[in-house]
Amino acid sequence: MHGENEPSEGVVRFRRCPNCQSGSICPLSGFEEKNLFVCGGCHFIFDVRIPSAEVLDAFYANYAYSVRKNCPAPTRVSYNRLLDKFEKYRKTNRILDVGCGQGDFLIEAKKRDWEVHGTEYSPAAVALCEAAEISVSTGALKAATFGPLKFDVVTSFEVFEHINNGFEEISTITEMLRGGGLFYLTTPNFNSVLRYLEGQEFRMIAYPEHISFYTSRSVANLGTSAGLEILKTETTGLDLGRLKAVLSCGSGAPRQLTSGSVRVQESNELRSRISGSYSLRAAKWLVNAALTITGTGDTLKAWMIKPDID
Repeated sequence: MHGENEPSEGVVRFRRCPNCQSGSICPLSGFEEKNLFVCGGCHFIFDVRIPSAEVLDAFYANYAYSVRKNCPAPTRVSYNRLLDKFEKYRKTNRILDVGCGQGDFLIEAKKRDWEVHGTEYSPAAVALCEAAEISVSTGALKAATFGPLKFDVVTSFEVFEHINNGFEEISTITEMLRGGGLFYLTTPNFNSVLRYLEGQEFRMIAYPEHISFYTSRSVANLGTSAGLEILKTETTGLDLGRLKAVLSCGSGAPRQLTSGSVRVQESNELRSRISGSYSLRAAKWLVNAALTITGTGDTLKAWMIKPDID
């Protein structure tokens, strides 16, 4: 845990920004009931409550990795397109995925002869990775775990929203990168158009699972504070099912969504259709370009480089 905190009505709360340590924090207008605060220094938005180890253990016990789940074909395609872009950074041939789950991204990287490494909290997920012959360490990210190894690329897919020590995490990642190495981060975008439409019903606000909320501005501040250079940030994607629901119910109104499994299936089917159609891929590119220009896509993606001072 990073930063001063205080107990309040039995709940421990931050007194300072957990990322930059500024004491200039205040409730986020319109989200007071959700316990969201914003930092006047680095513009980071966070849940002011600090979940206890017992709360987190009870919640994440429901994250089951009993059997390997199929990785959808469109996801594998996306991973390989990303790996194409990582090729220019390949020197040591080492890549690390922080919070790698069952290792789907690393499996694709290994097919391309990368030396792959991962970290993951869930022992069950680690077991699945080991069954796929993926090297994964259990628990929090620690540079000491990998000794003198330096990485060409470190990735973190949808992890930073789950932790409230973002500065500590990214500082460790910076230490583990070689000079000129790349850190690639994805996390939900708090400036998503859906957040403006859903208001306090914004699906990404889900304590204690999601406790940190980033925008292009705050994620860039986080990277530079750890000594990284920001190559670019993008905001892409739009959940059409949620958009349809909010438009039919009205902004900020409670709404019934289809079940998670049905929505995932529908999303994968749509991605497959887009992948197989040049015109749909072109339309997707245009939509994502507009979402990045306006900063309102669902997913925030950041490309950061460790300066090469050798």
